[in-house]
Amino acid sequence: MERGEHLVASAVLVALYLRGAPFPRCVCRKRWGLVRDALLSDTPDLNLVGSVLLKHGLWDEAAVVSTPGALDWALERVERQEALTVLSPSYPARWVQVLGAGAPPALWSLGTPSLAPPVSVVGSRNLEPTDRQFAHRLGSWIIGSGHSFVSGGAIGADTQAASGALATGAEGRLTLILPFGLNHATPDERLCQLSVCPPSAPFTAGQAMERNTLIYAFSPLAIVVRSAFKTGGTWIGATDALRRRLTTVAVRGVSGDRASETLCRLGAIRIRLKKDVLAAIDASGSARDDGDQLFAAHG
Repeated sequence: MERGEHLVASAVLVALYLRGAPFPRCVCRKRWGLVRDALLSDTPDLNLVGSVLLKHGLWDEAAVVSTPGALDWALERVERQEALTVLSPSYPARWVQVLGAGAPPALWSLGTPSLAPPVSVVGSRNLEPTDRQFAHRLGSWIIGSGHSFVSGGAIGADTQAASGALATGAEGRLTLILPFGLNHATPDERLCQLSVCPPSAPFTAGQAMERNTLIYAFSPLAIVVRSAFKTGGTWIGATDALRRRLTTVAVRGVSGDRASETLCRLGAIRIRLKKDVLAAIDASGSARDDGDQLFAAHG
């Protein structure tokens, strides 16, 4: 696909699916694969997009891109690198592999995700001093192993681990996936910030759950620094990731901690030391994403 054709195809995905567009839309997001395939097969110029979509039976989508100004607005978002689409070279390919039609076809971006193999980090806001120390070291271990760092930007485990990663000089290898619009984010050239939310959208619990799925599905390994037991976003996200087999989940094992012990019984890997973390990272690079072991002990 030529550069001009790539821009047009990405602009169509932005016009149809990027949340916060200033024009009405009524399309099924899970049909984005059909739209992508239609655009890749016919590689239209901007003036023929509607005709190509109609040719492939995508009537609702054709109506949206025919809205006056819709494609111009979308093309501007793409050219200004404000949007990341499934056609972008830096789009997390694992989202499509794991989430299929549920992967976001377009989302807002500040910066570009690293192409280095990713490791995700999640965890509670409320940490013990030993948890904070572990999270900080974890960020540096991930970067030191040649990987990129993915997290949710929340206070607590996320920010502690990100701080450790940045302390190693990891500019360009951090990606934060946020549960609110990027108008509320602080621009930072050292990292990439992504959001599926409209730019001015405030935090909501529902958006946080959607964000958590994207964090787990982004990487072949997600490390849980600390979780409360049967409550809170970290617990919900980790158990959901294990149930849906989104990734390999590793959890910091703390003696007597019910949450970490239960997550391990559900299929998570227990880690305690740097060598455990590096072994889990190494294993994730060659492991299959079939998740056969998850919940095996529970039928």
